[in-house]
Amino acid sequence: MNFGFPNCQPDVWDFWFILKTFGPGCIAGFIALMALSVALTQRKIAANKYNLDLFDKRYEIYEKLNAFCDSNSNHAVLVNYNFSYNSISHELKYILLRASFLFKNVSKEKLSEINDILQEIEITFKSLLEEKLPIERDINARKNSIDEIKRNHHAEINSQSYSAKRNEMRNHENYIRNKYPELNNIENKIKENHEKLINRLSFIIINMENELSAPHKPY
Repeated sequence: MNFGFPNCQPDVWDFWFILKTFGPGCIAGFIALMALSVALTQRKIAANKYNLDLFDKRYEIYEKLNAFCDSNSNHAVLVNYNFSYNSISHELKYILLRASFLFKNVSKEKLSEINDILQEIEITFKSLLEEKLPIERDINARKNSIDEIKRNHHAEINSQSYSAKRNEMRNHENYIRNKYPELNNIENKIKENHEKLINRLSFIIINMENELSAPHKPY
């Protein structure tokens, strides 16, 4: 006895029934998948734009801090008697404040630390200037005296006989020669004092460079 399935051909009503039963769900699922794809694409675009905008803002403030260091690293700024750390602190604090919002490695603690360093080196700088300025004024006054003697007493200081002006000029020259090491020592201390700030800022710049290339995850 043979058993088998009847050889049935699906008719149009079967297809209609399947379409009517499962079609709306399939269409809704397809639409949902398309919406998810669009949402993921928009999220990726937004994330890329965020990263690009963040990089631009970070790079701008990084360049400003670099320019600040370059313009103040030269020790020539220290010979300007109008120079003051208070005069540059406002610009520096503004740059670092903006950096603290954009860089994880530039914290509020580092801002406080830089502020303490500025106050410390300003006090030291003023103290060293008080030592330096009288010596410089004295040296310059004696140089002027030497020039005056050479200009007005040329014959006397070049004669073979005793010359009070020649002795006076030599005393000035000996004094200047003896004072130069003291003056150089003070100037070296001023430079070393200044380097405390520049070295600390250089360390912050290195940290900023490391973070410039680090990926940021906004989500």
